[in-house]
Amino acid sequence: MCTTRRRTPGEVESEQVDFSKTLVGHPDNVSEDSVRFRESEIDTAMHLRAAGLVWGPEPGHYVFDINGIVRAGSPFQAGIFLIHSANTFEILAGGQDEMFENFVWLPTWEDCRTWLTEKQVADDRVNSAWQSGRAQGLTDREVLYGLILEVLERSAAAE
Repeated sequence: MCTTRRRTPGEVESEQVDFSKTLVGHPDNVSEDSVRFRESEIDTAMHLRAAGLVWGPEPGHYVFDINGIVRAGSPFQAGIFLIHSANTFEILAGGQDEMFENFVWLPTWEDCRTWLTEKQVADDRVNSAWQSGRAQGLTDREVLYGLILEVLERSAAAE
């Protein structure tokens, strides 16, 4: 039987872990550095939230910590966290409502495509947006976020 010495909370808080070589098996992360969200993507995600994008936290979702309530450092970039347990994030925030107040969902490419498919956005529309976006130097995620925002705004205007 192997035993390890219990660490104090202070030791755990000050522990530095090098996540720089960690690979996450997800389409958005094809290399060590690709789980990065541009400032414009985070900003657009905030607009998606304000426009009414509904989400339920699930393992595998990336979130941005708006108010800096997570004290631990992020292995991705400052303020960006990957949900492994929605319950843990809910407890950390102080409840479900507080979690939605303090965290903004950063949909991955796959999340965006699933959402757009559910909203019946045609593949031709997505492909056209990608072509236009690439010509403007946008990432695929920026283009998809823009399409989601268009759908949300169009839906709000129709109500």
